[in-house]
Amino acid sequence: MSAQTAPRRRTAAVLNRLGSLLGLVVLCAALAAFNEQFRSINNYLLLLQQTAPIAIIAVGQTFVILTGGIDLSVGSLAALTTVCTALMLSGGQTHAHPIAAWIALPLGIALAVAVGLAQGLLVTKLKMPPFIITLGSFNALAGLALVLSNGSAISVDGAGWDWIYGGDIGPVIPIAITLAIYALASFVLGYTRLGRYTYAIGGNEAAVRLSGVALDRYKIAVYAISGLLTGCAAMMIMAQNLGGSQSNGQSAELNSIASVVIGGTSLAGGVGSVWGTLIGAIVLVGVVPNALVMLSVSPQWNQVVTGGTVVLAVLIDVLRKRR
Repeated sequence: MSAQTAPRRRTAAVLNRLGSLLGLVVLCAALAAFNEQFRSINNYLLLLQQTAPIAIIAVGQTFVILTGGIDLSVGSLAALTTVCTALMLSGGQTHAHPIAAWIALPLGIALAVAVGLAQGLLVTKLKMPPFIITLGSFNALAGLALVLSNGSAISVDGAGWDWIYGGDIGPVIPIAITLAIYALASFVLGYTRLGRYTYAIGGNEAAVRLSGVALDRYKIAVYAISGLLTGCAAMMIMAQNLGGSQSNGQSAELNSIASVVIGGTSLAGGVGSVWGTLIGAIVLVGVVPNALVMLSVSPQWNQVVTGGTVVLAVLIDVLRKRR
């Protein structure tokens, strides 16, 4: 990556983020003017709380997309992680030997990391397309979650750890966890070797390989990060629902990818930021569904609006690259 290209990429990332932020501010201002319930503090907190799990998954998706890859398995991986963790917490189908939460939750996250690592190895060592690998994982993991749960939710006792999703102090905890993860991810992308090579791989993978960089190591790392953050989000989802189910994390793959694109990250890789992704997640998962409810629009239109928003974001990305 040349000395002239690096500042240009940073400038593009800043402009993308400012454009997304401006869109969020305008949308919120319009809704607040139309409906006074929208501008209440409680509504804003609820909106951010609802956004938290998808926003965390979208951080890992940002790392992957910045390298020019994609991870379609995050929704199914979140479901499988909640099912396996719930089985450990409840002692399995027989309820014979339940495992303590302080052991079961890290083991669940470790499972998600292992899946991410496996996908990264398949992409790098066997040169398999990320789309095919993660699409296959999407179906395999969803099927495994269905088999292990017998098609029904597995209830768990949240005593001692349900504070992850608010507990007695409302939505403050999930919001704080989300912001901490975003701050850490921003630091990694901006000030570490992993971050620099993540951008460089998406910008010109051939040049990075020819420069002698251990490229596979960094590509495996981003898929492991995606698995790690999906596992963390799964724990948050399980704390919210107090159970594991094959339906947990449903549509997380679409929503996370859409959040990344709406936030200004290019699907071609090399340009974007996690803070833009956070803005995209708030718009897509928080503001838009909230607005549809307050405007008394049928929930059946939610998918239509979400899909239209994704198409519009991709169109903007294509036009921006052509320019």
